[in-house]
Order: sequence, then C-alpha cells, then structure tokens
Amino acid sequence: MPTPCGLSRKKRRGNEVARAAPGDREQVLAGLKELSDRLDEAEARLRAAEADLAELQARIPNLPEEATPAGGEEDAVELRRVGTPPSFDFEVRDHLELGELLGAIDTVRAAKVSGARFGYLVGPGALLELLRQGHPRHLPGPPVRQGRDGVVRAP
Repeated sequence: MPTPCGLSRKKRRGNEVARAAPGDREQVLAGLKELSDRLDEAEARLRAAEADLAELQARIPNLPEEATPAGGEEDAVELRRVGTPPSFDFEVRDHLELGELLGAIDTVRAAKVSGARFGYLVGPGALLELLRQGHPRHLPGPPVRQGRDGVVRAP
C-alpha cells in the first residue's frame, strides 16, 4: 500500500509527464519509473519493519498493575464488597459439586485427559449446553438421548 507522501509525489510526477514537452517525456517517464521503484523498495522495508515490530511486541508480556499483590489466588486481597452476601439455611455447594451430583459434569474422567480444574459436560449438562447454544433437541442425525452412563449420544 503506497504511503500518502509517495502517492502525492507520484501524482505530481504524473502531471509533469502530461505537461512535459514531447521530447522530454521519455526523461520524465524514466524519472517516474525510478521514483516508483524506490517507493516500492521503501514500502517493502516498511512492511518488514512492521512485521519485526509486531513480533517483538508479541514477546512483551502483559504487565500487571503495580498495585497487584504478588502470589496466587490464596494471596488475593479483597478491595471492596458490593451488597451483602446472602445467607442460606442449607450447605452451599459450588457448581462442580452440584454438576457432579446431578450427573452433568464429570471431573474425574476429564482430569485423566487434561489435568486438574477441568470437567466434561455429560448427560443433562451436555444437553443443557446444546440447548443453550440454540441447537434443537434433535441434532442432525438420530435424536439425542442419555445413555446408561450419563453420556449424551445418539441411540
């Protein structure tokens, strides 16, 4: 993509060709060709420099905010609390525990494949995700049903 400066220079030189005397046109055209070649070389160098810059910038890590404490999740500092936390008259469970109790998430099998902190959606969890994404109950092919082991599959 020609630079604006190079384009305006090419336009001016193009106008010079139109205004030049018939005997001088060859010389003006040769100068225009030389200018065009120099512009192409400069643009190629610019593209290479921009690619190098992008590669170097990609190596720079995102720096954390200076006020961010060092450490992991256990070292997190609560900055503010909005509202009052609800209180329940039953034991509160996290989403993984509820998902496993409902047969919707399988973390044991997923941990064997990908390691900790991962879970497969199975049975009602997989079906719920499909429906949440807008897929009809009958996907292309046979209708979906839950197998004995809780895995959603075609019959």
